[in-house]
Amino acid sequence: DRALNDEVRLVMRIVSLGRSARSKAQIKVRQPVARVFVKVRAQVEEDALRQMQSQVLEELNVRELVVIHDESDFVRYEVKPNLPVLGPKYGADVGKIRGALATLDPAVVAATVAQGRAIDVAGLQLEPNEVLVTTVEREGFASAQEAGYIVVLDTELTPELRDEGLAREIVHRIQNLRRDAGFDISDRITTYWQGNGDPSTGSGQALRRVLAAHEAYIKSETLSLSLVEGPPPPAAHREEQNVDGHAMVLAVEKAT
Repeated sequence: DRALNDEVRLVMRIVSLGRSARSKAQIKVRQPVARVFVKVRAQVEEDALRQMQSQVLEELNVRELVVIHDESDFVRYEVKPNLPVLGPKYGADVGKIRGALATLDPAVVAATVAQGRAIDVAGLQLEPNEVLVTTVEREGFASAQEAGYIVVLDTELTPELRDEGLAREIVHRIQNLRRDAGFDISDRITTYWQGNGDPSTGSGQALRRVLAAHEAYIKSETLSLSLVEGPPPPAAHREEQNVDGHAMVLAVEKAT
């Protein structure tokens, strides 16, 4: 099925660029973000992306996908000649090239370079490696692009998104504890937790809020029958953890 193959390749490309944008913004994949903006090269790809958006949202842990046609609201481009390459080739004409390049639309130059095509500058055909393109992102966004595809991540994290990210990280830590304790994948457990410090302020308060708000999700993902705040029994598998800056003790025990 050629059409399906093309759709899957498109999803893989967009997800890869989205992860690059996450990495640039130093936002972990387990941290949900509100929106991702995507620019593709053709209408047929837009249609495919809308059809496959649930896969993109799941892979990138994003709430909403928005197709865009103009990335200028999120990024701008700066272009300049690659002097170490152009100098030996054009000599005294480099100054003319620099001046002519400054009169061109940077977004058009960036798109041409991304597609691997030569650029007409002052009557000369400059190869993509002879022009340097720098992407400058608007505050609150991180982007990645390749071959005419652009993915822009909204990096603003609301308190609700941060809490959900913390809940996902706690799930990850509990799953690691299950594995380290040698539990079977189907074993039901009791999970114990304690926030270090004053439980009514700081980390203790944040942990209690997150564990209460996301209790059903955490229980379901970790097969926990209950989440118990307090010291674990001696037989429980226990570890001190630092979860996104929150010091806590986590422990798991097989449910009887």
